Amino acid sequence: MESGSGKVLISAPHSANQIREGKIKDVDYCTGAIAKLLKEQTGAHLIYFPYQGTDPNYYDDVPYKQALGSYLALHPEINLVLDIHGADRSRAWDIDLGFMNGKSLFKFKDLPTVLGEIFKANGIGTISNNFFAAEFQHTVTGFVAARNKDAIQIEINRNYRCDEEGRSYKLVNSLYQIIEKYK
Repeated sequence: MESGSGKVLISAPHSANQIREGKIKDVDYCTGAIAKLLKEQTGAHLIYFPYQGTDPNYYDDVPYKQALGSYLALHPEINLVLDIHGADRSRAWDIDLGFMNGKSLFKFKDLPTVLGEIFKANGIGTISNNFFAAEFQHTVTGFVAARNKDAIQIEINRNYRCDEEGRSYKLVNSLYQIIEKYK
């Protein structure tokens, strides 16, 4: 956890290797770096996964969620969690927004539309909704929604993370604008 200010918390639960069903699941490359950069730029609250351990997006009784739950209880001003994840280059979309088919949105029902518009305005054109709906297993988005806070899982195609062609800039700029809008 890194304390911040405002109403937005950035989550990066796969910023290190995770253990799921007894097997190692590789890190979502650059999600932790992106989350930390956004925290530095915006002052938003931040939680990320610094060391290999049990997958916090798959199991409930894990230290990541214990810390997240405690932090949310101490910071009632937080009303939106942006849960950042990575997707493979082979996906047909650039960004997938997972919002449990509407069940993780309370105050910001139009969040997927607004986020889609911001991404498109920054040159990220292929936006998908609920390919990874974030409503199965024990996702961070579901965990946050159970506490009546808006949450959205943002799956980012590898082409927009850690790239050398400037696409990461489009992504970070989009996420910066989103945080600034909702903080």
